[in-house]
Amino acid sequence: MSNKIILVELNYQVSPLKIRETISSQHEEIQQTLSDRLEGGVFVLSTCHRYAILAFESSEDTIVRTLQAKCPPLTKDDLLVLEGQSAAAHFFSTACGLHSRTVGEHEILGQVRNAFRKPARRCAELNELIKRTIFTGKRARTETFIGRYSTSLSAITGDRIEQHFPNLQDVSVMLFGTGEMAQLVLKRLKQLEVGKIAIVSKDVQRAAALCESSNISAITPKYALKHWNQYEVVIGATWTPEHLLCSAQDGERTRRQLLVDLGMPRNFDPMLAEHPELTLLDLDSVNREVHDSIQKRHHEITRVHDIIEEEIEAFNRWLEFRAFVPQIKKLKSELSETEAYFISRASTEFYLGCPQQAQTLIYTIHGIVQAHFSQIIDLYRANVAECFCATYTQEIKNGMNEALESLFQKNSKAAA
Repeated sequence: MSNKIILVELNYQVSPLKIRETISSQHEEIQQTLSDRLEGGVFVLSTCHRYAILAFESSEDTIVRTLQAKCPPLTKDDLLVLEGQSAAAHFFSTACGLHSRTVGEHEILGQVRNAFRKPARRCAELNELIKRTIFTGKRARTETFIGRYSTSLSAITGDRIEQHFPNLQDVSVMLFGTGEMAQLVLKRLKQLEVGKIAIVSKDVQRAAALCESSNISAITPKYALKHWNQYEVVIGATWTPEHLLCSAQDGERTRRQLLVDLGMPRNFDPMLAEHPELTLLDLDSVNREVHDSIQKRHHEITRVHDIIEEEIEAFNRWLEFRAFVPQIKKLKSELSETEAYFISRASTEFYLGCPQQAQTLIYTIHGIVQAHFSQIIDLYRANVAECFCATYTQEIKNGMNEALESLFQKNSKAAA
C-alpha cells in the first residue's frame, strides 16, 4: 500500500481529556483549515473518545502544526501518527469497533458514515478509503458476532425482558429512578416498544419530563409500592438507603414478574427471589452477563482481523489500478478514434445502399471495441508487470483491428 496515507489521531489511550476537549471544540475550524492546506483534502472524525484526521499525499507536519496552533500544550506524544498500510488498518479496525472502550460497539460505524456524508473536498483515493472503511465495518458486523452481544447494563436488561415475555406490546414496566442509569434503561425500553412504562420518583415533575409519549407516565413511590405487583417488569435504578420492595409486601399475584435490581445499595429485598412467580436479577448477575458478552466479543476479534486484511488487499489493488488511469485514458481515446474511423466507413460504404445493414454494422463495431477495451482493463487489474502490459495491450489492439476488418469483409460479400 502506498505510504501516502496519513493518519493523525487523538484518542482516550494517548491523549489527555483536556487536549481532546480543546481540539474537539474547534472541529469545524480545524477541518476547514486542513482542507485548504492539504492538496488531497481531508477526512475528520470527531467523537467522544477520538479525533482522527485522514489525509492522502500529505505530510504529517502540516496536520500536527495545525493542531498545535489550536492547542499549544499539544505535543507529538499526545498523538498517534501512522502511515500507509498501518494507517488504513487502524482506521478499518476503528470502524469495526476494535479500538472502542467496549469492543464491537455499534456507534462508531454510524459516526464514520455521518462524517463521510458531510460535504467536503476529498481526493478520489481518500473517498475510496472511507467507503472501504464503512464497508469493512458492515462486514465485521454481519459476518461475525463482534457486535451481537449486549455489553451494557441497560442492554442486558432489555435482552432479559425480551427473553422473559414473548409479546412486548402487552408488557407493563415500572421503573424506579430518573438518574443516568434509569434514563439509559428507559431509552432501551422505548426501543423495545413495551406496552406501558411507569416512572417512579419522589420528584414527579422530573419524572414527568421523561414522559415523551402517551404510554409513559410518572407516578409517586407511595402509589408504586401499592401497585407494583400489577406490572410484568419492575426495575430498580435509583439510590435508596433501604429496600423499596420487600418480601413482606408480597401478596397474591396472578402473573409472572421479572424484577431487575440495578441499584447500589440494592433496591429490592433479595428474599423476593424465593417467590415461585418472581424472577429477580441483581447487579452482580447482570454484570456477569455483561462480562460474558465482552468475552464472547473478544473471541471474534481474530475473524474481524481476517476481514480487515481482505479489505486492505482490495484497497491495495484499487490503488495499483488507479496508478494506471493515465495510460488507460490514453488507450480509451485511441480505441475511440479507431471506433469512429470504422463507423465512418460503415456509413460511407453501406448506409445509402442498405441503411439497416449499416446500422447493425455500427452496433457490432461498438461491441467489438468495448469487448477489447474490457480485455485491456482486465489486464491492468491483474497487476501484470508494466513491461508485459505494453506488449499484451498491443496484441489486444491488433486483435481488435483484425476483427473489425474481418467484419467489413463479411458485410461487403453479403452486400455483393
